[in-house]
Amino acid sequence: MEAVLHKSDKLFTGEESHGKYFDLHAHHVNFCNIKKLRALGLVKADDYLKWLGSIDNFKVVPLYIKQSAKYSNYC
Repeated sequence: MEAVLHKSDKLFTGEESHGKYFDLHAHHVNFCNIKKLRALGLVKADDYLKWLGSIDNFKVVPLYIKQSAKYSNYC
């Protein structure tokens, strides 16, 4: 059991409680750092809860942004 807990410490952040929760903070920061999305108004505020509500709405992001390196890092 101790070996399993040691392995899970490497897989999950402290906020994830060994897989009980899912921490998307790093993905949110990457999304907010895509300047082209800000220019289009797709990122109006760095509001984490609004982002979570629209995380599965991929059709609003134009194809040329999806092909950029920053968006690839986000996904």
